Amino acid sequence: MKHEILNGMHPKKRLIISIILLFLGIVYAIMPFDFDFIPVIGWIDDIGVLLVTFINALISFIRYKKAEAKTEKK
Repeated sequence: MKHEILNGMHPKKRLIISIILLFLGIVYAIMPFDFDFIPVIGWIDDIGVLLVTFINALISFIRYKKAEAKTEKK
């Protein structure tokens, strides 16, 4: 369902949401209130959140640039 919502969105709006999610992912990784009391699990979940949010932002940026290039051609 998440993919259906984001795929139907305007690329600029999706990019803005992805940047906000990336920022929230960074904040989550910095916050000391998660599974950091179990060292390896704490690091894995921080890396996982950062990786997923970074990839999402990167994909959104690429889609935004492609959509921008299509509108410039017209």
